[in-house]
Amino acid sequence: MPVSDRIIGGMPRKQNLTPQEKKSRSLALDRRNVYGANDKASRKIVPRRKQIGQMELRRTVAQRLTARTPVDADVAEAIDADVRDVQAQKNAKRFKKAPDRPLRDALAGYTLNVGLAEIRAKRRPRPPRP
Repeated sequence: MPVSDRIIGGMPRKQNLTPQEKKSRSLALDRRNVYGANDKASRKIVPRRKQIGQMELRRTVAQRLTARTPVDADVAEAIDADVRDVQAQKNAKRFKKAPDRPLRDALAGYTLNVGLAEIRAKRRPRPPRP
């Protein structure tokens, strides 16, 4: 049994990684929000969008329920089926946050955009000096 596979004190031994391997793992595992908005805004926007979707669902169901006042067994089943149909439609359109991209991909896009901006800046004609 090699030394690196040996368990000491009930915990597996930590692998020794080179700095390049650590950096590669970090770039693969860390994620970045590349939606385009302020990254801090997601803390407020994501819950708010979920809340708005839930409020729309409740409002629609309440409207369907108040539209039919006399209730007997057949009408109750029809209302229940109608409400389930509304819930299924709203769940299909419900807000879902897009997954964040790995840091490696985000940095590649950033450097690409910076490079394109520099190229465009060089192409722009500069106004003549007076």
